[in-house]
Amino acid sequence: MAEKKNFLGSLSRGIHRDGEMRTALEDRFSKAEKVIGDRPNGLLVPAAEPETSDVARDDKRGVAASAPTGVAADVANLVAEKGVHQRFATLPIDSLQSNPLNSRSFYNPEAIEARAVSIQKEGQLVPVLVTPDRRHPGKYLLIDGHYRRLAMQSIGRKQMECCVLDDLEPVDFYRLSKALNHEREGETVLDVALGLQKLRDNGIAATDEELVSIAGENATKISKLLSLLDLPAGVRDTIQEHSAHFGINTAYELTLFLKASDARATEHLANRIVTENLTFRKVESIRKNAELGKRPKKQLSRQYRIVASNGRELGTLKEWDSGRVVLDIRFDDTKHRDSLISEIKAKFGLDSTSPA
Repeated sequence: MAEKKNFLGSLSRGIHRDGEMRTALEDRFSKAEKVIGDRPNGLLVPAAEPETSDVARDDKRGVAASAPTGVAADVANLVAEKGVHQRFATLPIDSLQSNPLNSRSFYNPEAIEARAVSIQKEGQLVPVLVTPDRRHPGKYLLIDGHYRRLAMQSIGRKQMECCVLDDLEPVDFYRLSKALNHEREGETVLDVALGLQKLRDNGIAATDEELVSIAGENATKISKLLSLLDLPAGVRDTIQEHSAHFGINTAYELTLFLKASDARATEHLANRIVTENLTFRKVESIRKNAELGKRPKKQLSRQYRIVASNGRELGTLKEWDSGRVVLDIRFDDTKHRDSLISEIKAKFGLDSTSPA
């Protein structure tokens, strides 16, 4: 009887191995050659073990499978606690559809190319994670494996090894893909923001409270993340291409800067963050200065009391820095009033016979 495939073990090893692949291309290939030597038929077939007793071999497998961690543990919990059924199959790549709730929305072309080179050399070492598409019989939604699918399509592969999870709830699509993306590549802030928006668009999170519960983030952070989607396209591209420079706080500063400036200035600042390696505090300072520059300056005013020779207050003269002047005075002596009015008219060339 064929030995049951251990997807959880393969998944854990795959996640760890993907981290090593990113450190150096040469190092990755040297390690892959060792894996190929140990597993000529790929990771779906157990590696040959040194001659040991059946008891010792079973003990090793028991230790490896007894304590899955990370995403492997999430899958194990779904199988054990939610009644999700796990099976393995070789499926046509064309039958695998992108997960509509995948938290990752951007894929690095260089990473796709590197993965394609690796697959050509080593084969598909880890099965992708899929679930049947309930709306389209015979189709499957990718939970994990978008990079591998893109890589295999680029080199003309037609089939992929898959671990199929049946009876999976839609919200688990998001949680599993988010956890896998985080463990493997690390999501950008825009990936997370788009993932949250997808939860709303697909009716998985009907309210802000549900969004907070599903995403496991506080309401303030979610609000900041979603605001990033309103940034101009050029700014979003810069954030995505240089994600190491843009944590959530720095990226959020760009949304505030946009309100105090315009799209062109915001794109320029995003580029400066990359080229000048600006810190969050520096970006915050630039944003605050922009806000001060946009805010109208408070107009200072000065007021003078007009007093008669006998000490009685007649009125006020008020002036502003803007140049505005207001004279508010009451005369008891009509001669004095007429004299002042005549002087003012003469000064401004006013026609005394035609009032406005």
